[in-house]
Amino acid sequence: MAEKSLVPQGLLTDPSFVRAVGEGDWQTALHQLVEATSLTQVAIAAATGVSQSYVSRLMNGQSQEPGIGTVRSLCDGLGIPRPLAGLAPAQPEDPTNRRQVLGAGAGAAGLALLSAYGISSGGGDESLLAESTAILRRFEQHTPTRAVLGSAVAHSELTRVIRHRAGEGSPARRLSGVESEAAGFTAWLYADLDEQANARRYYRKAIKAASLSGNALLTCYMRGSLGQFATSVGAAAQGRELLTEARTQLPRSAPPIALLWLDALEATALAHLGERNALSILDSAERRMRKATNTEPVWPWLFHFDERKLAGYRAIVAGRLGHYKTAETYFAIADHTPASPKQKAMSTVARASIVASSRTPGAIDQACALAIQALATGRTLGSERVIRAVSRFRSDLSIARSTATTELDRQLSMSYEEDL
Repeated sequence: MAEKSLVPQGLLTDPSFVRAVGEGDWQTALHQLVEATSLTQVAIAAATGVSQSYVSRLMNGQSQEPGIGTVRSLCDGLGIPRPLAGLAPAQPEDPTNRRQVLGAGAGAAGLALLSAYGISSGGGDESLLAESTAILRRFEQHTPTRAVLGSAVAHSELTRVIRHRAGEGSPARRLSGVESEAAGFTAWLYADLDEQANARRYYRKAIKAASLSGNALLTCYMRGSLGQFATSVGAAAQGRELLTEARTQLPRSAPPIALLWLDALEATALAHLGERNALSILDSAERRMRKATNTEPVWPWLFHFDERKLAGYRAIVAGRLGHYKTAETYFAIADHTPASPKQKAMSTVARASIVASSRTPGAIDQACALAIQALATGRTLGSERVIRAVSRFRSDLSIARSTATTELDRQLSMSYEEDL
């Protein structure tokens, strides 16, 4: 990053400049910079390391889609925060520490938000609120959902109130990003409790706050998350529409992981609709992954999207389309993909359904053992979503009674006697 920003602070908070950078419209952004500072193309080239001829082509509109490396050089050389252009923020820590933060899973999203908006830890309301979201995410990993929900709802409302009091301008936009994260987390908790109306309500809150933040990546992420939720509760047609809209909101400089994630979610929605081209979309995603020069996690996608991650989506899609052997093959590949306990449990239930459908000797026993394993997680963490998924699995089994189903029925009966 440049020691001193060449972009005036007023321009960094100018909605039209922020929008131009976010949409990858460098012709507009650079012209605004020149008008505000009288910088020459030579000076811009010297500061960024981008050739003067290429700067000229950008400003003349002859080159409209600079690569990620060029966008990063423009941001760092001119002093534009990388997240405004849809890039990961610069990381001062070494790669080992970065991997440890990403490996933390739940807490990473809230902590990364600080960096994405240029907020220093311990520095004011934005920092306190973002760190609180991160803390709640950590609790959600090992605490019953309903025990965390009350705090999450109160935290989301507190964030909204503080953002509203901030009025307009840069602080309010930063707070809107924090508000979006808090609302999105609350939506996730309601979804886990299978309270669909409240989950939809908080996802809408998250999308609205993300839009107010001016961060196109965050807006795409929240709308895509709502699309994923819609698909998971049986509204795949609506989920697909939401995912299509999320894709249109991505800036041209969007990181590969955003497109890979949307490809995977769209394929899942299509599979729920019985569309046979769902697997071809995942084939395209695999080709996109191989061509990408950088598939590192980028906020708000704080996870690696690699071959194993894609294999998990392939397994789900193949299973929905009746390709049971293919699905089981990909489940085996995806088996060691890092995931939260609840996500792992949902994947285990899906795998149980595939195993049961294979009708091979011992398949029912194996499938019920997987379902019981998932149910244990659902009961421990109070996940109604997991418990209902196991219950649906049991209802779909063609066999009425066996030693395996008797034990599964006993475990399910116990879940009805517990407080979630």
